[in-house]
Amino acid sequence: MGPASRLHWGTADGFGGTITAKVTVDESGKITDLVLTGEDETPDSAQHMYVFCFVSYK
Repeated sequence: MGPASRLHWGTADGFGGTITAKVTVDESGKITDLVLTGEDETPDSAQHMYVFCFVSYK
């Protein structure tokens, strides 16, 4: 993460536990990294969370 980058994060309840989304944004507002964690979730659930976070952030 660069000096002017900002980290935004949030959590949501999934079917198998908590899903955490961490989004890194550079100084121009461009998303430079997105990390989703939810160890007990299915890959489909993570896909839906990605879409929700990306659309909500924009």
